[in-house]
Amino acid sequence: MGVTYETIEGIHPFVSAIYTCPCGRHVVRHAAEAGTPPPDWAAEHTSDDQDRFICPECLRRRAAGEKPPDA
Repeated sequence: MGVTYETIEGIHPFVSAIYTCPCGRHVVRHAAEAGTPPPDWAAEHTSDDQDRFICPECLRRRAAGEKPPDA
């Protein structure tokens, strides 16, 4: 799963998004930033029309021809 959206309940509710890389690293974005992937993360489109997001470290490993870390 590339991104999960949640509504945070509180005095001022807002949307929160959790962007998860296949390696297990994740970043949480809130409010207006929730719809935008974290800086330096890349989006990949899969064959089943799901967006997957890749963290900067996995992008670097891919460019260097290295295997991704185990999740």
